Amino acid sequence: MKFLNQLLSANSPYLYTMRNEIKSCKDCGLRHQTVLGVLCQEDAKELDHNKSCVKYKKGERLFHENTIPSGVYCINSGIVKVGQVGIEGKDHITKLYKAGDLIGFRALLSGNRFNVFAQAVEDCNVCIIDKVTFLNTLKEQPELQSKILAEACAQIQSDTDQLVNQASMSVRQRTASILLMLSDTFKKDESEQVEISLTREEIANIVGTATESLIRQLADFKEEGLIESKGRKIIVSNKVKLKAITLGFS
Repeated sequence: MKFLNQLLSANSPYLYTMRNEIKSCKDCGLRHQTVLGVLCQEDAKELDHNKSCVKYKKGERLFHENTIPSGVYCINSGIVKVGQVGIEGKDHITKLYKAGDLIGFRALLSGNRFNVFAQAVEDCNVCIIDKVTFLNTLKEQPELQSKILAEACAQIQSDTDQLVNQASMSVRQRTASILLMLSDTFKKDESEQVEISLTREEIANIVGTATESLIRQLADFKEEGLIESKGRKIIVSNKVKLKAITLGFS
């Protein structure tokens, strides 16, 4: 029975092996959209021998808080949220990542445990490059070092901007800003309409407000013709006006 429980566990190594799929880094169309795009074909081929591509179902966690990083995670498709579990046991989302993003390298390079969890918002394909391979490749590739450093700095700047916005923007401004960010994150093609597939509670967490306040603000935006709703999904229909609101013009 104990073995069966391990086998059925969403994050067990047994299930991990069962759904393991290997895809070629050198042939990946997304590689050049990531920091790994600076690697030549031979270096990319080397990654193929030391990484795994895993399918995560919606709601499944890639890694948990306070666990030791064993590698870095490159999103091939889908959206992943990262956050922390609050004292009351609720998830607090801090960031969203989409196809082409690399997750986990900051904790890996710092030698610290993960201070956040990562969870699939929708079904995802994720390539996991093991710790030793990633560090060795980084050591041998100065251009990759520069890319990783630049990406780390950009993430820190983004985190700082988010804190400043929380303190200086009104709920209306923050909601408009987050809706624009989510619209970009959930964009699948060149279509003007983008469906945001997050719960109201999840969006409220990102905005930094109570769910009830977020719902009232969304109702106001809908009445103003800035967004539409399709069941539980939100569709941004007027990015120009939402942008103006974030800048304090409305």
